[in-house]
Amino acid sequence: MKLKYILSILLLGFITVFIGALFKLESYPYASELLLLGFSLKVLAAGLLIVKLLMNKDSKALNS
Repeated sequence: MKLKYILSILLLGFITVFIGALFKLESYPYASELLLLGFSLKVLAAGLLIVKLLMNKDSKALNS
């Protein structure tokens, strides 16, 4: 998986957490679900990044 896709998942996770936090502050419905989805996306992106770093032994692992 390319780095730009992993970073896109991470960015989507940050945006979802931000929106979920705003929903939580305003006591809107589905705030907890948005926070859970956002944190799950961030964990997924971090896991994919770790796998990418471990699978590529060369020094240019993040460039591809």
